[in-house]
Amino acid sequence: MSDAVHVAYVNPADPGMRTVDQCAEEWWSSHETTAALVRRGLRVTVVVRTRLEPGEIERDGVRYVGIPDDRPGLRTALAVRRLRPDVVHANGFVFPLRTLVLGAINVETPLVVQHHGEPPSSVARVARLQRLVGRRALAALFTGARWGAADPWLAAGVLHPAKVRDVIETVVPSTAIGRDAARARTGVTGDPAVLWVGRLEPGKDPFTALAALERAALDRPGLTAWFVTPGGSLAPDFRAAVSASPVGPRLRVVGPVARREMAQWYSAADVMLSTSHAEGSGYALIEAVAAGLRRFVVSDLPSHRSILGAAGACGPRPGDVDAFSHALERAMDTPIPLRPTADAAEQLIDVYRSVIAGQRRPGCLNPVVPSIG
Repeated sequence: MSDAVHVAYVNPADPGMRTVDQCAEEWWSSHETTAALVRRGLRVTVVVRTRLEPGEIERDGVRYVGIPDDRPGLRTALAVRRLRPDVVHANGFVFPLRTLVLGAINVETPLVVQHHGEPPSSVARVARLQRLVGRRALAALFTGARWGAADPWLAAGVLHPAKVRDVIETVVPSTAIGRDAARARTGVTGDPAVLWVGRLEPGKDPFTALAALERAALDRPGLTAWFVTPGGSLAPDFRAAVSASPVGPRLRVVGPVARREMAQWYSAADVMLSTSHAEGSGYALIEAVAAGLRRFVVSDLPSHRSILGAAGACGPRPGDVDAFSHALERAMDTPIPLRPTADAAEQLIDVYRSVIAGQRRPGCLNPVVPSIG
């Protein structure tokens, strides 16, 4: 792909009271991805709404342009038009009106839309707008599309199968450090040390994790589990359950932990446990792989399969305590023969190449492998 290819990366989400610089810092996953594209020779301009100090900055070769907040997204769409990009990459289906305005003002430019875990809207007006976005976009990106992540959107008539692409959502550079050094920095102990990461919310299902760990710990006197969490609605009940657990002294609840420090926790652990009922992107799992972890017990979800490949196809069903307990026992003895995570930047470049060709020759886009889930 030529160095001249220019991607306008548009984040229509409400930035709150943030400057352009703060958006670049806090939306780290977008920045890691766009910086990886720049390293591969593309030009990337990120266009963000801002309520404070509109302007431009550059970080790691990525140009950020802040546009004063406007409700229908007209200013943002016009700013993208002035950039004259080769591809417009819009994040999220949850702002369909803004995305439609973006597509209408930039009608000659291929539009790619990135899914972030959101379901199709049940509100009739919004659902109609999402279907219009699906018609305008040349590609829709899902983590785990070939394992069913896009199926609700196909069933709702928002997307045609030929437009769906399976692309891991974010780039995470290798962050592995030595296990001993990581344990010294974090204080993690255990043989094995099991790590669970996430908010204490029903969708993450920490109580299934707790029950499975209690069973696995009976035969593993050295097992210690570490729940790294910023908190959540279940925090009081969960902490009470940990305190009352028969293996409570071997269960630790810590956090919040700064994102930059999480690589140390992944590197210090022996096994990662995820009991989520749904994951649009699987950020924690992507970070764990980048940190060098090779033992995983994760729910059988489309995004997990996409990240782990064949190894993720045999995870427990969400909520199945017995299956999680047995999987933990197996994982402690046998590391997963994990292939390297697919390169999200290269996947994106393939999509951009395809939509540019498809814009020139309508109907030439290659369909994703149908769902096998």
